[in-house]
Amino acid sequence: MNKELIICVVIIILIIVGNAITQNYTRQNIQDISTALEKLEEELIVQEINWNNAKSHYYDINKKWKDVKNIMSYFIEHDELEKVETNLVGLNSFIDMRDEKEAVAELNRAIFVLKHIEDKNNLNLRNIF
Repeated sequence: MNKELIICVVIIILIIVGNAITQNYTRQNIQDISTALEKLEEELIVQEINWNNAKSHYYDINKKWKDVKNIMSYFIEHDELEKVETNLVGLNSFIDMRDEKEAVAELNRAIFVLKHIEDKNNLNLRNIF
């Protein structure tokens, strides 16, 4: 009886610690990518857009996303990650076409999905029930 209780407590502690680690990783990286996307948005809403600079920032963001996505795919639904990927591909095409309105719209959709992923994976009562 005592041995089973200890094993259950250890398993619960491991689950809580693992959840804390994954939440911190997710929160930090989503904030980093969202901040980078917001800076890109600032570049796209100015009067004279430097498209080469915007493209360079997009590549930096996309590289960071690919690194983060590879790790987050272990503990986050792939559907959610693919939505961000789809938005980033759309953003790339609108930057290539030099369509700032659609690029900003796609960028905002990517930020929304990122924040949704962060909210969805928080450990709180709303997400449990």
